[in-house]
Amino acid sequence: MLELHKQPLKTLYLILRGVVAVLKLPVWLALSALPWTRQRRSWDFTRSFAVRILKELVPVSFAVLVFPPQEVRPAADARGDWVWVEPVPHLVAGEVLEAAAINGVESVRVYGCMQALEGVEGSGSRHAEPGERIIYYIHGDGYICREWIKEAPTFSRAFLINYRFSQGPPLKPANPFPAALIDALAGYNYLVHTLGFAPQNIILAGESAGAHLALVLTRYLVLNILPGLAPPRALMLASPVADWGRSHVGKPCWVRNEATDMCQACIDYVPRALLCSLSGEYVRTSPWFSPGSLDILDSRGLFRGLPPTLVIGGGAEILLDPIRTLRDRLVDDLGEAKVEYLEVADSLHAFIAMSWHEPERSQTNAKLAEWSTRMFSAELL
Repeated sequence: MLELHKQPLKTLYLILRGVVAVLKLPVWLALSALPWTRQRRSWDFTRSFAVRILKELVPVSFAVLVFPPQEVRPAADARGDWVWVEPVPHLVAGEVLEAAAINGVESVRVYGCMQALEGVEGSGSRHAEPGERIIYYIHGDGYICREWIKEAPTFSRAFLINYRFSQGPPLKPANPFPAALIDALAGYNYLVHTLGFAPQNIILAGESAGAHLALVLTRYLVLNILPGLAPPRALMLASPVADWGRSHVGKPCWVRNEATDMCQACIDYVPRALLCSLSGEYVRTSPWFSPGSLDILDSRGLFRGLPPTLVIGGGAEILLDPIRTLRDRLVDDLGEAKVEYLEVADSLHAFIAMSWHEPERSQTNAKLAEWSTRMFSAELL
């Protein structure tokens, strides 16, 4: 990965891939136009063609593009209210503190963004109203939150955290584990201790890598007794990346869904960016990295104490097997009554972030609204 990020190889590679893509374009159009040659019979032309384009672009981005670990500042036209989130070195403890020391990771100031329903004051620094409920969404597309809070009158605001991206070889290592987890913890602390939201009025959520972060942040809050920082009321995980250690490679969904997924490149690159000075075994056997790994031989009790959890998987993603493994482990520790699982047939990885992935995206948003409303309509199980 990123082996061609230097010039002149980068430019030459991009020209070559561009020419190849132009030559492939008529083939993609033809294959996407015919129902029996689409990747899934249930897909329409738009989805079939979009997936072929994405499968071409994603590997290219991981071969040549460089994303420096710089501080990301909001664009001038960014939607929502952007605020500073202060560092929380006093809240970093246990195994996470040990990993931070090994990798030289510190808690730093990061950005967060508050989004609100139209007509609702959404200032990121506005203190919580008594009983006000909020979605804490970890690094997903803001469009998801706007749709969710529009569907669910339970919420008026959603908060997103701009956590640090990891970078690994052949680039200079930066922001390895647990940088992103510490930033997510800072965001939760901001909501509770700065804005005054009660933990029982927060639903913690995320998709893809953000879902992984939401899960391990909640587990961290359960394992470490932090003043005033109880776990959230509920947890929503959409297409969680549950196995950075790749123990499910070659399993049925990995093989069957290879033609309908574009995550292979990031699954190869991200683990070595996260590890830095930690041993390679860590990514395969640590629940902080891979809570759904088959290399964790005894998973009993890993998720004991977590709040009610909704897990969403796409039937067309290569990561579906580890998602199912994670679901089973959650059920073992929490019981079937506290774990809900929604597997959406023929849907892509993190499909709820794709505005063109219809009708599944809208249908799932409606179910999200129903689930989150239900989480506040009765006592927690």
